[in-house]
Amino acid sequence: MKKTLIQSVWMAIGLGSVVFAQGAAAAGTGYIFVSNEASHNVSVIDGETFEVIKTIATGDRPRDMRWTPDKTKLLVAASGDDRIEVIDVAT
Repeated sequence: MKKTLIQSVWMAIGLGSVVFAQGAAAAGTGYIFVSNEASHNVSVIDGETFEVIKTIATGDRPRDMRWTPDKTKLLVAASGDDRIEVIDVAT
């Protein structure tokens, strides 16, 4: 059975919530954003090689992630700090 990209990511890294970079600002990037609750950061993964290309520090226990309406920023709920982190996909 052929695995989907999400299944492959979960198996490869076994981390947190997976959100794909979409929309105008992230179009064609192929980046996958993964929240890492235990290490308090978000990993940016290359969707083709599954290599971590960047790690972005966040507040305590980053959990749920949502796109802004224009899909240029990723909002990350840092539940341990009761705040929302904003990740600019372009940078």
